Amino acid sequence: MMQQMRPDRAVIAGVTKTDAAAPSIVATRFAAAVMLALATVLLSSVVDVRVATAMADLPSGDIRAASYLSDLGLSGYMFALAALVAIGPLLVRHFSADRRWDEALTVLAERGAYVFATLAVSGILAQVIKHLVGRARPTLMEAFGAYHFDILSMKASLASFPSGHAATVFSVAIALGALAPRWRIALLLLATLVAASRVAVEAHYVSDVVAGAALGIVSATVVTRLFAGWHLAFDRVGSTIRLKQPGLFSGAFAARGFAP
Repeated sequence: MMQQMRPDRAVIAGVTKTDAAAPSIVATRFAAAVMLALATVLLSSVVDVRVATAMADLPSGDIRAASYLSDLGLSGYMFALAALVAIGPLLVRHFSADRRWDEALTVLAERGAYVFATLAVSGILAQVIKHLVGRARPTLMEAFGAYHFDILSMKASLASFPSGHAATVFSVAIALGALAPRWRIALLLLATLVAASRVAVEAHYVSDVVAGAALGIVSATVVTRLFAGWHLAFDRVGSTIRLKQPGLFSGAFAARGFAP
């Protein structure tokens, strides 16, 4: 007879409490976003011009390296991968006669949809705010200054605030970190490097990338709570949000006793 599991290790939807995203984590994310928003105001008046001026004198080799790093923040390939993870498992489930994989494939598809939705929310919000604010990019600082705004502008040169790349990488870092908590710190460090590269290539001011990071964090947190309420990828138990199954990809299968 199986030994009764202790209450503090109770498995809910295949996940122990040690795998759970506790309410304190959600509160911490919102607190971090608020702090970043406040930092944006401070940085805009204190740091933006100084850093932008310094970046204009970077060696070409450093700018080239920053450009490569910056490309990691492009959302196109992320959308494609998320869509593949969302749709692929459903196609496999549809055409497979082995029903043992159904639940694991469904969970995997839900996770792909979760990342896709996070990207979409952060990306759409960033684009809307960009064109509402119409801030001139650092490359135009000599002509217009650091605080030139053209409300409702559709020009790319006047779409500096917030950084779309920063919003994208931070939203994905938070989303993947929720699916694989052990990766969270590494993902956030990578997101920070990508966001910083946008300043180095003179695409954004420091306050732009800080605002983008805050937007990404809030977007991912809201989408996480929505998906938990819909019991997709996550489950909500009281005020606690938990992964349906542990691990990023393999956990969806290993939790069912398979090792693909």
